Amino acid sequence: MKKKCLIVMGYMSYGGIQKSLIDFLDAIKDKVDVDLLLWGRTQDEMPLPSWVNVIKVPTVKSVRASLREDGLFSRSFILSCLGTLRKKRWQVMGKLKKHYDVAIAYPQVGFPKYYVIDRVSADKKYAFYHHGAYEFSGKIKEWDKEYYQKYDKLFCVSKHVQSILDKEFNVSINYDVLPCGINMDAILEKGKEPCQAFDNASGIKILTVARLSTEKNLEMGLEIAHRLVEDNVEFTWLILGEGDLRSSLEQKIAENNLCDKVFLLGNQSNPYKFMKNCDVYAQFSKFEADPITVKETAIFSKPMVLSNITAFQNTQNAVNNVTLCDTVEQAVTEIENISNKQIFQNDLSKINEMFLEKVEEIFKYEPMSEG
Repeated sequence: MKKKCLIVMGYMSYGGIQKSLIDFLDAIKDKVDVDLLLWGRTQDEMPLPSWVNVIKVPTVKSVRASLREDGLFSRSFILSCLGTLRKKRWQVMGKLKKHYDVAIAYPQVGFPKYYVIDRVSADKKYAFYHHGAYEFSGKIKEWDKEYYQKYDKLFCVSKHVQSILDKEFNVSINYDVLPCGINMDAILEKGKEPCQAFDNASGIKILTVARLSTEKNLEMGLEIAHRLVEDNVEFTWLILGEGDLRSSLEQKIAENNLCDKVFLLGNQSNPYKFMKNCDVYAQFSKFEADPITVKETAIFSKPMVLSNITAFQNTQNAVNNVTLCDTVEQAVTEIENISNKQIFQNDLSKINEMFLEKVEEIFKYEPMSEG
């Protein structure tokens, strides 16, 4: 008999954590029946597998977000208003009636990580942490420190992330490492689709897939692009992703006369056709947790020019064709000479081994009761 699993997620907007959830669901589809509770909804959402049962309950958000998403007369808006009267706002929500074998708080932001402890009945409870830094303080940090100790395990996507949290909290938390998994067969199949954006491109075809946010350091990419123009290098740079920095990046692209060189294409349902057809993948993040887009690009054995951070150093140890750069000058040189690089095929047969082993562990235990 399949185990019953609840996953509580924030939003399904396009992003790395949402993509990792899709891959996690793909890995467990034959093992468990999944109820997915989404805390909020957005217009542009990643499609979920048809077999996942999305459940709806009124959730507590900021009053403004609830008014925007749910409406003035919704139960969520009323709860969100009531929540402002409580220190722990999520506790105004009712408990779920259904008992689960496993309950998972998937995002590291928002109230889901507290809700699963206080309002969900389950034999085992797990929290996931996908971010490459810890940026909370004040009451959020206090609550994280309190609640993460209550989970059966807190899964981090890497040892490096675990060490960051351990240093921040300095309390007894049952940590484990669960890296992001990837569906290699599906990615290879999607990579076969035509990619007109690169078919019509001239020069070196550069790709970046990243949220348009500060930690992704896309400004460095624009500086590199400007230098390539100064060096009379022919190139086309496509950036896939969406985020708060779109307007400022568009302005910088215009100011540096890069409008015919660098293109912000927004979220793409199939980034893999771009990965398959690029000449080089470039990403200069300030920090990462487990860089899923880099692992996905490695499936196509593409050369990658990346910033010299711990997460990318770990990637360099796992796959070929990775060059780490500390400076703009170094990155410019690497991209300009990309056609001269010897390319090695990646053996990715082991890239999912740890992921699949840990997934098996999560659902291997014997339920305490039939619930």
